[in-house]
Formats: sequence, C-alpha cells, structure tokens
Amino acid sequence: MDNQKLYVGLKVRLIAHIIDLSLLSSAMFLLLTSLKPLPYNNLIIFKEVTGLILSTLYYTILTASSKHGSFGKQLMGIMVVDKNMQGLSLTHSFGRYLAYFFSYITLGLGFIMIATTKKHTGLHDKIANTYVIHSR
Repeated sequence: MDNQKLYVGLKVRLIAHIIDLSLLSSAMFLLLTSLKPLPYNNLIIFKEVTGLILSTLYYTILTASSKHGSFGKQLMGIMVVDKNMQGLSLTHSFGRYLAYFFSYITLGLGFIMIATTKKHTGLHDKIANTYVIHSR
C-alpha cells in the first residue's frame, strides 16, 4: 500500500464517528428508559455523568484493545496506532480521548485538520502522537 494511502481521511473517520455516536446514543436510550422515573433535575445530571463515563470507557477501552479502535472504526476497517505503528496502551488511549477536548474547543478546527494535514492527523492525534490507518 502506498504510504500516503495508509492514513485515513476525514470522510471515513466521520462515518466511523457517526456509527459510534449511534451506538452510544442507543445504549444511553436503553439505559435511561430502563430506570425508574427520576426527577427532571436528577435525570439531567445522571444522563450527563453517565454519558461521559460511558463514552470515556467505550473509546478508551476499545482503542486500547487488540482491534485498535471503536466499533465504528472496526466496521470502517480502520485503526488507531502510535508513532511506531503499534497499538495504544490503556493510558495512551485515555490520553488520546482527553485530547479530543482540544479538537472540540477550537470550534471543530482540530477535526478539520484531518482533511488538511499530510498524514490526516487531527489536533487530538498530534497531541497524543497517534495516527488512524487502514487495517485491511
């Protein structure tokens, strides 16, 4: 495979992210509808905290797994690797997840970078020193 074609662009990564958001949203819906009714204020707090914990665990554990990526990434045939093209440790994966914050606070420009950089790295990838590559 041509070295330039090894790295995954914005379109494929966006589709993987949409798949992941759909899975996480479905899990949250099932969880929230299975609970006893909570007072509105408690429900909002519970939803936000639970959503943060669920997404943190989802992305951190799956990215550090032997599949090297979330279910969306797996379905799209892509994976996350470090600068040595190796899988991420749990700590490194968690750090990458935390680095998403910087891609968000730049009003999404940290994600748009994926389309404009040579190796299709977003700000979170640059911070965590990671790449998203084709696994097939």
